[in-house]
Amino acid sequence: MPEDLPEPYDFSKILLTAITRTSPTCKCVLCEIARENTVSVGHRPSNPFPLGRPKGVKEPQLPSPRPVRVCQRCFQPVGRGIAHPRPCTANDARENLSVVVKNVPLASEIIASDLIRDKASTSDGSTVKIGTRGTDLTIRKPGPQATCSKAMFPDTPIPTDELIKMQTTLDMSLNQTERLAFFMRTWKGRKVLEPGVMEKLRERDEYEYYSTATLNMDSAFKDETGKVTRSVVYCNDLVGLVGHVMESRGVIGDHMIKIGIDCGGSFLKFCLNVVSCEGEGAGSLPSKRAKYQDGAFAKNFVDSGVKKLIIIAIVEHVKETYDNLTSVLELVELDKVDFVAAFDLKLANAFLGLGTHSSTCPCPWCELPKSEFGNHDRIINLRTLGAIRRNALEYQAAAVAHKGKRALSSAAFKSC
Repeated sequence: MPEDLPEPYDFSKILLTAITRTSPTCKCVLCEIARENTVSVGHRPSNPFPLGRPKGVKEPQLPSPRPVRVCQRCFQPVGRGIAHPRPCTANDARENLSVVVKNVPLASEIIASDLIRDKASTSDGSTVKIGTRGTDLTIRKPGPQATCSKAMFPDTPIPTDELIKMQTTLDMSLNQTERLAFFMRTWKGRKVLEPGVMEKLRERDEYEYYSTATLNMDSAFKDETGKVTRSVVYCNDLVGLVGHVMESRGVIGDHMIKIGIDCGGSFLKFCLNVVSCEGEGAGSLPSKRAKYQDGAFAKNFVDSGVKKLIIIAIVEHVKETYDNLTSVLELVELDKVDFVAAFDLKLANAFLGLGTHSSTCPCPWCELPKSEFGNHDRIINLRTLGAIRRNALEYQAAAVAHKGKRALSSAAFKSC
């Protein structure tokens, strides 16, 4: 009788493992969408480029060391099955060496740099030529990059003194200089100029060396008779002004103060020049090529020129008479400095109290009448301050006693 078999198992009671999102066969809606649309919102696409430094071209690897027979002429390996040109040429040698050099890391670069360095050391120009399979290659000689080493201020701000030189050279006002400084800072940055440069320029313009005064003077207008009131702008500290000019221009040692007086353009002007007696300050400038290290305005103008002239007194619409000149000179106190006078013969006669150059005796040095200037046998009496004073007093006494309608002529008194 057969043995009893076990009862059949009820497989319907088996609980299968739940399929979750970790399973690749999950049937939920989210997993279905994710499998169908791999670039959906919120899903980070795979990076097509791996992270890290990209791999470059693999450097050629040196072959394993072993003895090889090489042709001494073209440097090609010699062996069974290796074709060898007969005869081999220099071109074959260049091609074979090129293949060998390319297979050695950095060999071609080192050989090229050595070649350029050797050619640069024997070349007199700024370029070197390198042979190729065709036209020679011309390259610039290696060396440090060109810099502005000759510039006065390559890495430092431009100081205020240089802007003052530019103002003098270009006849620029303070407002024009301020606009130029704005453009320079816009082009090259705020550090191109010295900090506070405009404030320093304004302070220099505000030095109190000048004052104004009102004087009774002889008018230049014919319809104004007698003395008229005129305003005079003058230097109230001539010694201080001269010292300031010398300090600003760096004048050290022997120098000369030149005072010029002239009436032109309706203004009577008293001017000053500080002339250095050392170097090229007082003479004419030599014609030579400018250098960067000398500065942009190093020797553009001589000390005695109009570009370095300073007005110490000015008054409008007056004559060049003795009274007018002495009135202004008393304000300036010209006797406090040693100077050299520079003015025309008209002013020379005015200072001496002589008549104009249309008078009978116009020469400031002698008493000869102008009608005798062409007489070579003439006898000349030189003027002296005592003779001028004596003739002037005699003329004044005669003018008081004169009863004529016209003013008494000074011809008999040597035009004094």
